[in-house]
Amino acid sequence: MVRIALPGLLACGMLMQAGDRMRIGVRLQTPPSMPPKLVEELVRETERHWDFPALEIHWHHSNATCKGHDNRLVMVRFRGACSSQRPAAPAIEKALGHTHVSDDHVLPFVEIDCDAIAASLFTRERGSRTHLSVERYAHALAVVLTHEMVHALTASRSHAKSGIMRPVLTPDDLDEESISLAPETIGDLEEALAVPLVEARQE
Repeated sequence: MVRIALPGLLACGMLMQAGDRMRIGVRLQTPPSMPPKLVEELVRETERHWDFPALEIHWHHSNATCKGHDNRLVMVRFRGACSSQRPAAPAIEKALGHTHVSDDHVLPFVEIDCDAIAASLFTRERGSRTHLSVERYAHALAVVLTHEMVHALTASRSHAKSGIMRPVLTPDDLDEESISLAPETIGDLEEALAVPLVEARQE
């Protein structure tokens, strides 16, 4: 059984009022080596994938006091250097991220392996580059973060045939600018969150 502390988790919760936008809190725990610019780009890229009028992403950074109230909260921890530098160890097959599960229940606790994502991106490099661009790295991190957020928010291990929720995200997927949440994934989120995302987008 996974045992995880819940700092601020309950204090940030609230019930939705009719007509409110659903506020999804995302608390980021990042290593000191992760550049602020990379965090900024990660936030921007992630918000692009969650651009629904009925939703609002509310970011909490590191161990800062939780300000405001969230309808749902996802705790995210980034592991590794997260510095955009080529990892020292050779690329091996590792999970890019995962969501904690306890007694077969998917929990709102996510871990992202920065070094595994960087190593995956470097497999596409033909030259001797030692660093990834901030934009490219942030895009890949946001893809993996969005994938794990869907698991956490739907409390499901299910995947999709296309889009960000593919069972395995390849280096090509991480670099694909147009990758997004597939319609079936949006439908799963609508059911789990009880929010009409597609209808709200079309209004």
